[in-house]
Amino acid sequence: MSLPERTRWPDAAALWGQASPPAALAALCDALDAVAPRLHFLGKQRIRQRLVEALASHRQRIRAFADEPALAERALPRPIVIVGPFRSGTTFLHRLLSEDSRLRWLRPWESMYAARGGGSDYLQDDERIALLERDLRHLYRHQPALAQLHPVAPHEAEECFGVLEASFSSPSFLFLAPVESYLDHLAHADEAAWSLAYAEYADQLRLVDARHGGERWLLKSPVHLWNLAALTRALPGALLVHTHREPAAAVLSLCRLIHAHHGLAMAAPDPLEAGRSAWRFYAAALPRAVAARRAGGRHLDLAFDAISRDPLAAVREVLAAAGLAPPSAETEARVRRRGATPAPSAPADTRDLASFGLRAADVRSLFDDYAAFAP
Repeated sequence: MSLPERTRWPDAAALWGQASPPAALAALCDALDAVAPRLHFLGKQRIRQRLVEALASHRQRIRAFADEPALAERALPRPIVIVGPFRSGTTFLHRLLSEDSRLRWLRPWESMYAARGGGSDYLQDDERIALLERDLRHLYRHQPALAQLHPVAPHEAEECFGVLEASFSSPSFLFLAPVESYLDHLAHADEAAWSLAYAEYADQLRLVDARHGGERWLLKSPVHLWNLAALTRALPGALLVHTHREPAAAVLSLCRLIHAHHGLAMAAPDPLEAGRSAWRFYAAALPRAVAARRAGGRHLDLAFDAISRDPLAAVREVLAAAGLAPPSAETEARVRRRGATPAPSAPADTRDLASFGLRAADVRSLFDDYAAFAP
């Protein structure tokens, strides 16, 4: 279902409520407007709701910091941030580490929805839990493959890209629809723009931490590869954990994930567009990630196969690198139980890359410099 020819969808100024929306939001809305004729009604509803939630989170942060200026000084001491490429074991490692009660991690409803009212038990009674459960039912009914590609549950550790989306400068919007011109905008954004985006990200975390904090934050999203320098400026002293997997296999799995997500918004998603989105992401992100790594900081590299082979050893290595004491016996038992059933993954016959318009040799070449850090 398309809107009348002369009606822009979505309209950045109308959404923002002012004549001059941020450049990133305007670029995102332009990209969505270009693809709007191919989006079905439910897809448009879903995308609009994502944008509204991001804007609501942004405005809540402004109000909260105006009411309580001390929030701006709230410390987020040396978080652990998993930043490996998509489909390289980041979710598996994240959820293994979430078994350590010393680490505070985001539930999906904390990341994806603006705060609403809640009950006396924040982690059990928050109104966003019901919203997530409703949306997951819709998600898995319309795209059952997503339950295998990236299973989500209300009380599992989830990515933090939703927090970055409050700035509207987040490569994660590539999962909504083919937004190639928006990715081009992000690729040309300067460091000042990225510093603002990650200042918003850190302040959103401070707001969540003020509601329900923890000893150390455990965060995770491959989208951070796009700008590790801005991330580390916003979170000084963060330990960045890089997971490494054979690039062609990881990118093939990402293409499948993007294609499945695009299927939530359009009746006939184009696999070539999913392939181009994956390629554009890495063509912009990897050189920046390599440059940031060479500039210094705290980094730890883990191999996908090593994490799968000995999950507990991987957890111990991350905790040691973060300066934390070894896990307790109870934590180790929980890690062993979770590690015995790793999250399912799609088959990795890299010949299937051709259906997404990519070649394995080109993908491996794209990853050459970044893969040099692999253990």
